[in-house]
Amino acid sequence: MLSLPGSGPFALSIRALQEEPQPVSNLVDLTGAAICRVRGWLRYGRSIKLLYISEWEARPRGGTPTPFYSFGDKPDAKRPARLPRAVIDKRSRVAKRRRAENLKLIHALASNAGTYQAAA
Repeated sequence: MLSLPGSGPFALSIRALQEEPQPVSNLVDLTGAAICRVRGWLRYGRSIKLLYISEWEARPRGGTPTPFYSFGDKPDAKRPARLPRAVIDKRSRVAKRRRAENLKLIHALASNAGTYQAAA
C-alpha cells in the first residue's frame, strides 16, 4: 500500500523530484525505502500524471539508459535508441585486446621483478 503524500519517505521523494530530476537509485538512497517500493511510487505517480520522465542518461558502454523522473504533468522524454550490435561487438573486441596486452605487460614485469630487486 502506498504512503499518503504528507508523510514519510513518499513525501521526501516528492520534494526531491520537485527540486530536480532524480533517478530511482537517488530516491532509494534518500528515502531508505526498498527499490521495489520506490518504483511502485513512480509507476503510480506516472499513472495519475503527477510524475514524468524528464530525461534519460545513456550508459557509456551501451547498457540500458537510466530514466530521470521529475514532478509535473508533461510528456515523457523519448528513450534513446540502442547502440547497434556491431558497435557493441567492436567495443568488446577492443577491450578484450587491451586486457590481453595488459596481461602480457604484467607477466613481463613479474618475470623481471628479481632484476629490479637486485639493482636496488
